[in-house]
Amino acid sequence: MKKTGKHIFYFLLFLVIISLIPFKSFFQPGTNKVGLIRIDYPITSSSQFNEELDYLIDRGDIKDIIIRLNTPGGGVASSQEIYSRIIAEKNKSDISFITSMESVAASGGYYIAIATDKIFANPGSITGSIGVIMEYPIIDELLETIGIKYKTIKSSSFKDSGSPFRDMTDEEKIYFQELIDDLYSQFINAVSEGREIPLEKVKDIANGKIYSGKQALGIGLVDTLGSLNDAVDYIKLKNQYNNEIELIDMPKEKKSIFDFIFNILSYKLEPSNLNYTLPQYLIVN
Repeated sequence: MKKTGKHIFYFLLFLVIISLIPFKSFFQPGTNKVGLIRIDYPITSSSQFNEELDYLIDRGDIKDIIIRLNTPGGGVASSQEIYSRIIAEKNKSDISFITSMESVAASGGYYIAIATDKIFANPGSITGSIGVIMEYPIIDELLETIGIKYKTIKSSSFKDSGSPFRDMTDEEKIYFQELIDDLYSQFINAVSEGREIPLEKVKDIANGKIYSGKQALGIGLVDTLGSLNDAVDYIKLKNQYNNEIELIDMPKEKKSIFDFIFNILSYKLEPSNLNYTLPQYLIVN
């Protein structure tokens, strides 16, 4: 009995050791690793991007990262944070960043693209929409119709600027226009610097219009037409890789039914704040 128990123990130990051996590396000898980060959501925060980028950098075996864009844009500051993070990593490491545009890479999505070393777009990709927009509803007449009055006590005249419960004053129109103009200036200066296009020419392009990938190539907003596979082939040629390329992204955490329920409850219970309206990059649907 003692010998049988010992044999079982060693057998189980053998199975544990076997499970820890990376057999995949034996079947894929010498594969070259290329990082992949997908931004396929409206950009409201830079946290997910930073988390995925940290994972790829900490691996230590990634020298090229593809940013796969399929986003209409999003928040001004969030887009700028991702843009700045890419610039910072390029300056302090040997990692190169390549953009691959899928269906849409507009506004804040394009802001991110101009931080990378090379931009690929499909001929039918939608990009551009270089500009800033701020909008909110005015519901004072609706409230008056249903008999609801709304009073505001404020410390200064601009404290409730952007309130949906009254019309905007002339002073507020000037105030918000100056704000939007400043954010727009930051955007077009980044485009001018990143794409090496004279600022006056950028102003002609940056009128809020969207462009197809083919049109964007003609006016210098992207470098070349091509798919994700073309971006991979470019990296392979650039680095003179002879072996296959393996795309590496951060493993996704598995969500349970309890996470799903909790997310719904968090969304429902989160208090809305109608008094503070943030400028957003134009979202193209």
